[in-house]
Amino acid sequence: MVALVIGIIALALCAFSFTGIGAPFVAIVGLVLGIVAWVKGKKAYAADPTDGKAKAGKTMGKVVTIIGIIAIVISVLFVVGMMSLIGSGALDLGAIMVE
Repeated sequence: MVALVIGIIALALCAFSFTGIGAPFVAIVGLVLGIVAWVKGKKAYAADPTDGKAKAGKTMGKVVTIIGIIAIVISVLFVVGMMSLIGSGALDLGAIMVE
């Protein structure tokens, strides 16, 4: 049961990371919680293979771990891309702020 709850929280954080608000940091927290859910779910499932919630937590942990990795990669690429646009002068923040 604990693994499932942690997995749901991790999924929400990973989904929130795609909004761009502190994206890399939120994605990292989601990834860590996804790994925790995966490990806890695996241990709970090994203790009682008939527990459906343990299996769901283990599966949710795997899925969220993959989504977290994707979210981190996309976030880093976005930040690097924005920095290169600003550095090259293609994106003039001064003109945007004046308007």
